[in-house]
Amino acid sequence: MLGRLLLGTAIAVALLGTLELALVLLDFRHPPIDAPIVVELPDGWVDGRAIHERDVATLWRPSPGARLPWGNDEHVNARGYRGPEVPLERSPERLRIATLGDSSTFGHSVAFDECYSARVARRLTESGQPAEVIDAGVIGYSLRQGLERWRQLVRPYEPDIVIAAFGAVIDHTGSMGLPDDRLIREQVMASSRWKQTLNRLRRDLRLAHLMAWIAEGLRGGRDTLRSEQRHRELLEDTEMHNVGLVDWLGTRRVSLVEYEKFLLELRDEVQDSGARLLVLSMPRRPRVERDRPVVMEYTRLMHAMAARGEFELVDGRAALGRALRSGPTTREMMADDFHPSALGHEILALELVRAIGATEPR
Repeated sequence: MLGRLLLGTAIAVALLGTLELALVLLDFRHPPIDAPIVVELPDGWVDGRAIHERDVATLWRPSPGARLPWGNDEHVNARGYRGPEVPLERSPERLRIATLGDSSTFGHSVAFDECYSARVARRLTESGQPAEVIDAGVIGYSLRQGLERWRQLVRPYEPDIVIAAFGAVIDHTGSMGLPDDRLIREQVMASSRWKQTLNRLRRDLRLAHLMAWIAEGLRGGRDTLRSEQRHRELLEDTEMHNVGLVDWLGTRRVSLVEYEKFLLELRDEVQDSGARLLVLSMPRRPRVERDRPVVMEYTRLMHAMAARGEFELVDGRAALGRALRSGPTTREMMADDFHPSALGHEILALELVRAIGATEPR
């Protein structure tokens, strides 16, 4: 029995080797389309250096040492986040807070000391509860990227409180070729050794060329596949101006279904680490909500999830709305359509301090 199996294997190997040699002699080629994952980094250059660098797990991250255009000669710290470096080892009497979010959490348009992350730690310390903060916000980050940021950077610090501020703007926008979740998974897969080995085999073996040629032929051929892909891209490009509509037909970076899923994943992982999760609903100017009504779908989903007891919600959007009725104007509280000013960050910080209350370090 074993002898017949070995003989059959040897015959199969010989046949495949003969076919491979024949294809080489015939110079048959059908190489893979060279289409590496390419994601453009967010805008941001200071002194000729990009603020961000590429990252396998999160697509991009702040580049350690990069100078920032806000504040007094501020730089991304050596560990890759904004603000002073926090030692990995915990201080037993100091409340450790970590903030996750997009450019508003990173502190776009304001100095670090003016952003809500720094203000929360400072106000708690002034009230008698020493606190420190890890500002893990990143310009252009979606919730899916923030989930990886938590895993890669924040979780090892063992924070007592994690503040997550996503869904205000970024998640609803058009995808960068693929939804963020698929981009991250495919990039991680492409960087693995076995995937690199498969890619080499696909590139070098003529048998792999032949099988790909047959498979593509059954689907109409490479030209047909390219034409279909181009048609989809053109369709999405022409519809991009409608991305803010609820019924937009394109692919979003994080869909509403994914948004709920990833919030629950983040909640579960934060709770399993022993930390407390606060989900912060971020403000934006009213015209954004008027021109892009889908953003309110993300806000309403956050409120519905909080009402079901799935996490604690801190309504920063409502806090700025209340402040608006008592004096400051929208222009004074918002630096632009999406980013809070120093005053806006102060209002958010006060709301967060009230929510944190008398939380003790673990």
